[in-house]
Amino acid sequence: MKIGIFGLGYVGSVCAAVYANEGVEVIGVDKDEEKVELINKGKPVVVENDLAELTKKAVEIHGLVATTEVGEWLRDCDFVFITVGTPNDAVTGLLDVSSIYKVIDNCMNSGYISKATSFIIRSTVSPGTASACKEMLRSGGFNNDVLVGPEFLREGSAVADFYNPGLTVFGSDNFSQSVRSKIRKLNGFIQGDIEFVDLGTAEVIKYLNNSWHAVKVAFANEAGRILTNVGVNSVRAFELFRLDKKLNLGGAYLSPGFSFGGSCLPKDLKGLYKLGELHSVDSPMLKATLESNKSLIISLSEQLLNYDVNTFVFHGITFKPGTDDLRFSPYLELAETLQGKGKEVIIIDDSLDIDRLLGENRRVYERVSHLNIITSGCTKIPTSPNVIHLLCHNKEDYRNILKQLDGNVVFNLTHRGFESSNINIRRIT
Repeated sequence: MKIGIFGLGYVGSVCAAVYANEGVEVIGVDKDEEKVELINKGKPVVVENDLAELTKKAVEIHGLVATTEVGEWLRDCDFVFITVGTPNDAVTGLLDVSSIYKVIDNCMNSGYISKATSFIIRSTVSPGTASACKEMLRSGGFNNDVLVGPEFLREGSAVADFYNPGLTVFGSDNFSQSVRSKIRKLNGFIQGDIEFVDLGTAEVIKYLNNSWHAVKVAFANEAGRILTNVGVNSVRAFELFRLDKKLNLGGAYLSPGFSFGGSCLPKDLKGLYKLGELHSVDSPMLKATLESNKSLIISLSEQLLNYDVNTFVFHGITFKPGTDDLRFSPYLELAETLQGKGKEVIIIDDSLDIDRLLGENRRVYERVSHLNIITSGCTKIPTSPNVIHLLCHNKEDYRNILKQLDGNVVFNLTHRGFESSNINIRRIT
C-alpha cells in the first residue's frame, strides 16, 4: 500500500515512521523545508521515545521520503492522511481548520488525484469539517471520499500508543467494503479492534477524550489540595480511589442524560469544596459542577415551557430507577417548576410505596404531595398528542407505554437510547 501524509509534526512524523516500518510506502509532505530535510536524513523532527530509531530505519531501509511539493506520487496513493495543525482561532477560540482546506485545495490543483484515493483527516477538527472537504472536492469535479481517523497519541509515548491504542476510530458516512478492507489491511499491526462510525462521531471523539482528561486532572488537583490541607495523604487516597475500576475508572456515569441527584452526590460534592473553603483552598471546578447540574434543570424547564402544551407526564420521579428515594430528585424539581408555571403535571412511578416512606424521604413526599403521583396502574395516563411525556427512568414498562402513543413529543432523560417510529423523541438541547 502507499500513503501520503500532509503535516510532519508530532502526529505526522510518528505516523510516517511507524507505517513505513510496517511495510507501507510513505511520502511525507510539509511546507517546512527544515523538517523535510531532517526526515530525508533519517532524523526525527521531534523528541519522542523510540522515534529516532524508527525514523532512521524508515528512511534507510523502508524508503520513507519527505517533500515540500505535491507531485505525481499522489496518483498511486490509497490514502492521504492530513495531520496539519488546527490551533484555536485567536478571535473565536474555535479550531482553525483552514490548513485542512489548503491541503485539499493543493491536491485538487495538482492534477494528480486518483479516483481510488481516500483522504483521512487525523487532525482534531470541528464537526462538519470532513463534509466541507467533500464539498470542495465535489465542486472541483472529484468524487473522492473524505474520512476522519482521529489520533490518540500522547507526547512522550506516541510510538507505543500507535501500536497499542486505547481506541482506533475511522469515520465516514458511506463506508464501502473496499475502503473498510484497505483500512484494516493498513492497520493490521495495531492491537485492538477498529471502530467504524459516522463522520460526526469521529470528529467529536477527540474533543470528548481530551476534555475528559483535562477534567480528571483538574479534579485530582483540586481534591488533592483539599486533602493535603486537612492533613490527609492525597497520594495514598488517590491510589485507593483508583482501585475501583467499576465506578471510579469505569464507564459508570459517563452517558449523557439528566442532572444527578440523590442524597450522596450533591451532599458529598458540596461537603468537599466547603471543606476546602474552610482551609482557604479554592476549588472552582467542584463548585461549578453543582452549578452545571442545576443549569440543566433550568435549561430543560425553559425548553419545555416553550411548547404550547398544558400537560406533562413524568415516567419516573425518584432520583434514579430502582429506589423510592425522592431526596434531591432533579425530576421532582423539574415537575415542581412546571406546575409552578401553571402546567398540569402527572407522575407515574411504580417504585414508590407511599406508606413505607420514612424520615426525610417522607418529609419530601409530604412537601410535594399536591402533585398528581400515580404509584400503580396506567389507566389515567393521557394519550392525547397535545401532551409531552418525559422518560426519566429506563424501565421497560415505561418504554412500552410510550411506544403505544402516536404523535407525542417524548423527552428521553435517561442515559440510554430509545427509539420508536410513532413518537418524536427528543434529547435536551
